[in-house]
Amino acid sequence: MISSYPTPDGLTLGAQPLKSIKRTTIREYLDSYRNGNAKIAANRHVQFLKAAWNYVSERDDLVPPNPCLRVRLNQQSPRNRYVTDRDLLAYKNLCSSRSYM
Repeated sequence: MISSYPTPDGLTLGAQPLKSIKRTTIREYLDSYRNGNAKIAANRHVQFLKAAWNYVSERDDLVPPNPCLRVRLNQQSPRNRYVTDRDLLAYKNLCSSRSYM
């Protein structure tokens, strides 16, 4: 999760004051996931952070500028498999046969 990402000063990203989170911090976070298998997950984390930051900045003038703006996300390719009606029905049957309570 992005909030538990360690920063150079020993704190986590979630514990950092907002004014100390920079574009370079966000880029480093994305780069740390690029070497792993979760680079798309890192994109989603940054997109969520960007949306949350925008939400708060519209309601509070004291919030520093959004560090996620103008940061390029990790490259991703579109899905290449179409989910057929047969696949969807099999998934639906699987879900209805299990008890989640």
